[in-house]
Amino acid sequence: MLKLQILLLEANLPDAEAVAATLVAGEFDCELLRVDARTDFVRVLENHVFDLILADCTLPDLDGMAALEIARNLAPETPLIFVSASIGEERTIALLEAGAAGFVLKQRLERLIPCVQRALRSVRERLDRQRTERMLLEQERLLKSIASGRPLPECLAAVCTAVSELNPRLRACFLLADTHRQTFPSSIAPDLPPSFGQGLKDAPINDLCIGTCGEAVYRGQPVDCSDIVNDDRWSQLWRDLCAAHGIFACHSRPVMSTQNLPLGSLMLCFDEARMPTDWEYQLADFGTQIASIAFDRDRANLALGESETKYRTLFESIDEGFCIVEMIFDSENRPIDYRFLIANPAFDKQTGKKNAVGKTVREMAPQHEDYWFEIYGKVALTGESIRFENRAREFQRWYEVHAFRVGKPELRQVGILFNDITDRKHAEEALRHSEEQLRLATEGADLGMWYWDAATNILTWTDRAKAMFGLPADTEMSMQVFLEAVHPDDRPFVQTIVSELQAGQGHTEIEYRTLRPDGIIRWILAKGNYAYSPNGTLLATRGVLLDITHRKQTQLNEQFLNRLDRELRQLSAAETMAQTAIGKLGEYLKVDRALWDRIDLVQGTAIVEQDWCRQEFPSVVGTYRICDFILPDLADLFRAGQPAVVSDVTTHPHTAPQADNFLSLNIRALVGVPCICEGRWVATLAVQSRTVRHWQPEEVSLLQEFVVHLWSLIEHTRAVEELRQSEAELRHLANAMPQIVWISNADGSLDFINDRWTEYTGIDREQSRDRALREEAIVPEDRESLRAEFLRAQETRSPYQSQFRLIQPDGTLRYFLTRATPIQDDRGQIRKWYGTSTDITELKQLEAERSRLLAQEQAAREAAETANRLKDEFLAVLSHELRSPLNPILGWTRLLQSGKINPTRQAEALATIERNAVLQTQLIEDLLDISRIMQGKLSLTTAPVNLTLAIAAALETVSLAAEAKQIAIELDLAEEIPPAVGDAARLQQVLWNLLANAVKFTPNGGRVTVQLQQLDRTARIRVADTGKGINPKFLPHVFDYFRQEDGSTTRKFGGLGLGLAIVRQIVEMHGGTVTAESPGEGQGSAFTVTLPLIAGTPSAPSAGRFHSPENSDRVGVVPPCLPPPTDSLSRPLAGLRILVVDDDSDTRELQTLVLEQSGADVKAVASGAEALQVLEQFVPDLLISDIGMAEMDGYMLIQQVRSRSPDRGGTMRAIALTAYAGDFDRHRAIESGFEAHVTKPVEPEKLVKAIAQLILDKGS
Repeated sequence: MLKLQILLLEANLPDAEAVAATLVAGEFDCELLRVDARTDFVRVLENHVFDLILADCTLPDLDGMAALEIARNLAPETPLIFVSASIGEERTIALLEAGAAGFVLKQRLERLIPCVQRALRSVRERLDRQRTERMLLEQERLLKSIASGRPLPECLAAVCTAVSELNPRLRACFLLADTHRQTFPSSIAPDLPPSFGQGLKDAPINDLCIGTCGEAVYRGQPVDCSDIVNDDRWSQLWRDLCAAHGIFACHSRPVMSTQNLPLGSLMLCFDEARMPTDWEYQLADFGTQIASIAFDRDRANLALGESETKYRTLFESIDEGFCIVEMIFDSENRPIDYRFLIANPAFDKQTGKKNAVGKTVREMAPQHEDYWFEIYGKVALTGESIRFENRAREFQRWYEVHAFRVGKPELRQVGILFNDITDRKHAEEALRHSEEQLRLATEGADLGMWYWDAATNILTWTDRAKAMFGLPADTEMSMQVFLEAVHPDDRPFVQTIVSELQAGQGHTEIEYRTLRPDGIIRWILAKGNYAYSPNGTLLATRGVLLDITHRKQTQLNEQFLNRLDRELRQLSAAETMAQTAIGKLGEYLKVDRALWDRIDLVQGTAIVEQDWCRQEFPSVVGTYRICDFILPDLADLFRAGQPAVVSDVTTHPHTAPQADNFLSLNIRALVGVPCICEGRWVATLAVQSRTVRHWQPEEVSLLQEFVVHLWSLIEHTRAVEELRQSEAELRHLANAMPQIVWISNADGSLDFINDRWTEYTGIDREQSRDRALREEAIVPEDRESLRAEFLRAQETRSPYQSQFRLIQPDGTLRYFLTRATPIQDDRGQIRKWYGTSTDITELKQLEAERSRLLAQEQAAREAAETANRLKDEFLAVLSHELRSPLNPILGWTRLLQSGKINPTRQAEALATIERNAVLQTQLIEDLLDISRIMQGKLSLTTAPVNLTLAIAAALETVSLAAEAKQIAIELDLAEEIPPAVGDAARLQQVLWNLLANAVKFTPNGGRVTVQLQQLDRTARIRVADTGKGINPKFLPHVFDYFRQEDGSTTRKFGGLGLGLAIVRQIVEMHGGTVTAESPGEGQGSAFTVTLPLIAGTPSAPSAGRFHSPENSDRVGVVPPCLPPPTDSLSRPLAGLRILVVDDDSDTRELQTLVLEQSGADVKAVASGAEALQVLEQFVPDLLISDIGMAEMDGYMLIQQVRSRSPDRGGTMRAIALTAYAGDFDRHRAIESGFEAHVTKPVEPEKLVKAIAQLILDKGS
């Protein structure tokens, strides 16, 4: 066996020695050539041929991808395996996809042996296929050349050239034997110098070991000589001749004729002492078969030439010959000659002999065959005539003869009427030769022939054609029989082709399948020609059939494996890969079950880990004892790596003894292919059928290739998974660190970065490979210093350190300290940077904190002083605003108590007291509104609001004040404006505030303008005045809480500075805006409110519900304006029994008086306990109770009341009348059991109206 030629690309000598030792340990007979540089690698590939290349993919001047590219260009058929210390997952996948046969880590060199075995096996299989394909192409070319009639020497020289091209390691020649096979008078040696052929001229053919060719022809068997120089069996002369021409070993094989007679010898010459390989034996067989066809064709052509000559003679003379001969007998009365007595003129033409009369045939034809004498002698002796055909070799003719006795018996004369049928016989012989040649050619090429007479519809097939379709040789063919033998799926296609042929559309080549009676499917290639009549009618077709099942199935198998390979390479898990693979295999082969089992020889079990079954077929995943299914002979077969092909488990010797076990699993036929790894049987691939099935060789070959392919992919996937797991562990470790961990190449291009980077910047790992995108996350001012520090570290090959700021996704900045260490190679060149970036924002903040403390303290002090000042101002203003109304109230009250004022002044006093009480209530309500706003508890009751009506209601409340100051109010209100959605009372409060301020700050005789416009889907309300205006410095604070332009004690205008703050909050809650503008002091001001409108809804007069101050939730917003009571309304509560509970006696007495004046029957008590006592004797219609009372508050009271039965007042109506005016208080009162909530102070009319409304609602 030839040694493997292996090229090793490795710069590290110890590593190279380790690889060599591994190959030796793996029992590889190889020659290892090591190179360590790019130039040497290219040089040796250009000048040598290698079986395998092993390469380190991390050489300084030649990385893996570059080495692979060079190998693919210079040695495309040679597999390349990378052997490296480290390699990344992505890089590994890229190299494998680019064509690498595998990779092995130097730390795991024990994996090199199976990897090399797989690579070499794959190469051998590919080379075998390529060799076979090339041989078939050469065979086709040579047969065409022979069939074209080229001379025999030229055909034999072409065979020698073809053999040498199929294997450049040998030279071929032919030695041609003479007719008697005594010597070699000539030779055909295009690959050898003429002196070699001259040295062998007239070499003897015998068994005296003069030369291998002579002995091969003499014995009719192949002869080998593995060492010509040292093998003294052969003659020295012949050995010296061979050595002089560089021939040190040879193989000679005889060329046999159709009669099995040697015609010459093919000699394969080797330039080294060795035995031929299997491939070279195949080439010898190939060459001798083609040469045999060439010899037979040459002889057939010679006979055909003779036939043509006789045919011309026959054509020139068609008359029969006639003669009378006298038989001559020897002493023993045996016929030995005859003499021509009479010959007609056609005799010369029939025999080619002239002047025959008087001569004996021996004289004319000394070698005339004896059987002529025997036939004619018998006629002469017996008188029995005879008709026959026979050959006269001396005359070189065939004759059709009628012989009969003439005259008396003793004359022994015979009349011969004959006709030269040589042409016909030669034609028949030529036809037989042609048919035999064609038979040999078709049998050698495995061809069947057919002929279809379209006119008679007669179909004729050769036996070989019938055999291809599985039909018996005696089958009577017809078009129907043919179509029935075609596969049902292809039958319509073939019928269409036949129809098109009949219609004049010729087809010279088609492919289809046949379904044989035994169920086997074969692919057929039909090639033919056709003949049409002048009018286009199909006359006949003829052609050949070729069984292309192997080629077709091989193509389909390769396509299947290629598709499967692409699909499997998309998977990452070995288990998923195996399951997918066997599923695809089962579907492709149309079996009932396919499975992959793992073999545990120690436990004697087969573990079926994955299987694929047809839908109705049961799975057999599980563990089985090997001995239950596999006999020792079959186990030995599997250990030897041989497949088991079983068409029927009940009859096959390997399965019949345990057929019941197979049948219990619905297995009737199977193929099992073992997977051998490092000499051990480790797994089995099996496909199974529930019925008897005759497995095809192509199917078995596919399964064998599939096992190798699948195991290789699984091993590769597991190796990739291990590598990925290792790298994943490193990534997990890096991702577990709080710092940003990164790895870059020498030039700073990013190789890895952990998840902290994405958390800080929002840029994912893949995007971060873009340097420009990565730098966008760094504050621009820091980028240049980072580059400078990195370049300095690169130049000095020293650790790198710098600080910078990162921009986080929310725009905030974080400070980082980055440090990196360079990793250098053996030459001191930087290969990688390993670095971390630590968040030092807190440290930076602590540093900045020190410098900010003083500034913060100063700012806090100033803010506190400002807040204290504003607080003091607000409290002073609040005190003033609350006390101011109390002064006239208290004063006038004292005067009224004195009784010293007349009735007119009493009326003025009461009006003054009422006005100031209302003002004080308004101040309190503003404070409550601000409290609700600041707590987020201000609620809205939304409904469509007519803004025109809202403006009119607000104007009504300020009209009297405007008239008092002679202020003109101008209105510019657009018509048909759609309503807004909002709280009508709150919007009225906004408009009243703006109008009240306008009137308040406008001097007598001034003007207030109110505008209402629609802008798209927005309403715009503008209130402008010609008043005192707003200072530009105060204008930005006009809507602030507790802010007034003039907060001094000398201010001209009163108020708490809350109205506009409330306005802004209410407007914004409605989805609108409010703005203020003023040219300056003394130049007036304008406030603009925008509110969203309801699209497409025109304003209606009834839209919205507006409240005058007396029926508003806000009590005392403006002075009341109630109509005088009428008789019909003077006692609205007549007949109503009411229980009043309040711990304040003044309030209790006031309520009692008001309710009694309205017609109610009232009982008043000072506590909750008293109320419960009264309820034992007095069950009222209505309970009015305060909330804030000692011992038992209003909430506790109403809960006690609601717990009573209805006949004891449990369902009476109840109103909470309290000074707790917040929304929370209102909700709590209702939840506790009250049905209405009225806040103090309350006007009598409002109280009466609330009671009446409650009674009315309950009644309805």
